Amino acid sequence: MRGLIKDSMRDSMKNDSRLENESTSAINFDEKFVDLILEGKKKSTIRKGIKIYKKGEKVELTAERKSFGKARITKTVVKRVSELNNSDAIVDGFTSKEELLEELKRIYGDIGEDEFVTVIHFEFLNEKGDENAGNVRPQ
Repeated sequence: MRGLIKDSMRDSMKNDSRLENESTSAINFDEKFVDLILEGKKKSTIRKGIKIYKKGEKVELTAERKSFGKARITKTVVKRVSELNNSDAIVDGFTSKEELLEELKRIYGDIGEDEFVTVIHFEFLNEKGDENAGNVRPQ
C-alpha cells in the first residue's frame, strides 16, 4: 500500500501547478459553501486524490475563481472514501457522512469506496489574510 500511496503522491505532484508557484495556491469552492466558511461552519474540504499542502501554508479561497478570503492549512489527512465518517462530514459543513458522499458524487461523478481522498483542514483568516478573521462576509 505504501508504494501505491507514493506513486499516487508523485503523480499528484507532477500534475499540481501549485508546486511550481506556491504564491498562487488557491482552493476553489462552489458558491454555496462560501457562507458556511465565513460563518466557521465549514473548516475542511475533501478533494479526490492525494493533494499536497503543508501545515501552516496560506492559501487563497475562491468561489467561481473569485477570491473571498485567505486560510491557513492546519492539517491534511489522506484516506479512502470508505474511511470517511460523520466527524469528517460535520467539519466539512455537512450533517452526515451520507450527505457528504452525495455531494462528492455530485462533484466527481462515480467515486469508488477504495479511492483516495484528501481531507484538507483549514482556518479561515479573512480577505486580507489577517489572523483575527471575524465572521463578516467580504463585499
